[in-house]
Amino acid sequence: MQWWPVVPGVVLVLLALRDVFQTLWHPSGEGRLSGRLTRALWALARRRGPRAGALVGPVTVVATIVMWVTLLLVGFALVHWPFLGDGFAYSDTVLGPDRRGFLDALYVSGVLLATLGLGDVLPLSWPLRLLVPAQALVGFALLTAAVSWLIQLEAALARRRSLAHRADLLRRAGRTGGTEGGHDAPPAAVLDELAGGLARARVDLQHSTVTYVFTDPEEGESIAAVLPWVARVAVEVADGGEPGRAAAARGVVLAVDDLLELVDSQFLHLDGADRQARLRALAEQHGYPEALSAA
Repeated sequence: MQWWPVVPGVVLVLLALRDVFQTLWHPSGEGRLSGRLTRALWALARRRGPRAGALVGPVTVVATIVMWVTLLLVGFALVHWPFLGDGFAYSDTVLGPDRRGFLDALYVSGVLLATLGLGDVLPLSWPLRLLVPAQALVGFALLTAAVSWLIQLEAALARRRSLAHRADLLRRAGRTGGTEGGHDAPPAAVLDELAGGLARARVDLQHSTVTYVFTDPEEGESIAAVLPWVARVAVEVADGGEPGRAAAARGVVLAVDDLLELVDSQFLHLDGADRQARLRALAEQHGYPEALSAA
């Protein structure tokens, strides 16, 4: 019996589990493997054009889940491989003692990971009898985690689009109360609402980094398209508005800068750039290069 496949198998399983944990529950919201995959697909989509950019978000999520499943499938297959000869009992119509290839190990791993329970492969030794239900639990946990992740991403995207749509309505309304600094300025309550929405958007991005690569085809629902306007209005009101409204506007400016700082550290990589450069890069990456001039 050759035991060498067990070590790389355990390594692959641990890598997959660690990446799932970091992506779903770690405060950084990004696993090392899934993060690299996200950035690689995002860079490829940007070179391919707007159509590819619209698909990169869903494709990235599917590719990440497929990566997790593949790592676990191959990892457990490597662990089972040395035991195929005498560690399992087989149905004669499916597998036999002479079937000890890696494809057979993949079949065993797939049946166990998918919790199919076909009954044509049964563990004989106690270590395998402990490993087999553990792998089935991992497979069930992965399915549950994937569904939970999709729900989490959908909620974060809905909050981001609602915030962008709210800001776009204010922009199109043209007058939301009071005029200061040569433009129609939102009242303090609206500015506080925008600051809170931006803070939530930053937290959502920090905990679900992959949401950044979801582009919004409608300008009125894209935070990248409306953020330059929000920043401009907030800066002008903060510099020349009445005290209460100016304080609320400064909160919006800080929220914008915090969000841009996180985006810069994760995707833009414009170290030391000012607010305008980051806003321009964000808008361009999401397909709205004219957003800064239109603000």
